[in-house]
Amino acid sequence: MVAPTMSYKKQLDWNYDWVVPGKLIQGGFPNPAIEAFSVIDTLVLCAEEKQPRLKPPPGKAVIRIPLDDDPYRPLPKEFAEAVRSVGAELANQIRSGRTVASTCAMGVNRSGLVSAFTLMSLYNMTGGQAIELIRRNRRAPEEGMTPLCNPMFEQHVRNARR
Repeated sequence: MVAPTMSYKKQLDWNYDWVVPGKLIQGGFPNPAIEAFSVIDTLVLCAEEKQPRLKPPPGKAVIRIPLDDDPYRPLPKEFAEAVRSVGAELANQIRSGRTVASTCAMGVNRSGLVSAFTLMSLYNMTGGQAIELIRRNRRAPEEGMTPLCNPMFEQHVRNARR
């Protein structure tokens, strides 16, 4: 699958970038969300405040992992396990030829956390390598922001074992 043109991005009102071209998108919540399926096979909703009832088209999927983006609160154990599990599932989907989009409100932290675990599982990367790839390929939507700038999420990714 070829990355959509910039005009298509504007039409969808979707701030995203290909972290792995043709395989993994990281971005903000697509609006309208249902139209994102013209670009991807699996939509991952990571923002606890953006978990709409969304019936995907046939052959497409929605995964919900409602995360809080509090930079002062460590990731609770049950969410840490869920993020690792979702990352492994997404890596399997990508290996089988599906295209995945990890989204949250701004497409920076919660989606970055899921993208990092997906990359670690998909390519056997360290957390540091996954963060580096994300930061190289995902532009921050606002001046001064860096993908995975939530210190708790960054620490969790860096300390995770493959």
